[in-house]
Amino acid sequence: MADSNDVIVELKNTIKEILENLCEECTEDGGVLRALAEHFGVNDSSVIIEAAIEAMENGEDYPYPVVHFNFTMAKDIEPESYGKIADLLNDINVVFQTGEYPSFGNFCLYKPLGQIFYGYKMPINIGALEGEQENIKFFIATVLDQLDLFVDLVLYVAQGDVNLTLEDYLNYLNGLNDLYDLQEKAEKLEEMIKEIESRN
Repeated sequence: MADSNDVIVELKNTIKEILENLCEECTEDGGVLRALAEHFGVNDSSVIIEAAIEAMENGEDYPYPVVHFNFTMAKDIEPESYGKIADLLNDINVVFQTGEYPSFGNFCLYKPLGQIFYGYKMPINIGALEGEQENIKFFIATVLDQLDLFVDLVLYVAQGDVNLTLEDYLNYLNGLNDLYDLQEKAEKLEEMIKEIESRN
């Protein structure tokens, strides 16, 4: 069992190192690793990344370790916006699972704290830790890339500023020549917002 605990400590240290490389700083409180990733989307938003190693039931065998990741994108959302936000997040999750932007996890609206976060629980094979470390790096990089694409949509809807739909936003993304050209994204996003405002 000590060997297993040593591997869990090594895994936690690996995750902390990955987050420090991405975010410069990573803290730990109560077993939860926390870091702040910055400069997402056209609006230059920040995302809070949290990671905790948990044990999931595994029948009569030892509990199976998983890393529970949360990426918080918005907080202090007004309760009157919950219905609209829940509909949007469901639509995004469907696109993530079936559409052209496949993803590992899902967006969630956590009503007790008025938060929108992206969550995923990654099972870990402690017998193949080196490979799992590469999986974690790939997972985090992939999720941050997707959040960079969708953070503006989530925040606009969360703030209730404009009647922006997922269909509008996907048309905007599909019309970009380069998904990573910030100037093009900013110009076309502004055009889209103005067009939506003129319709209402």
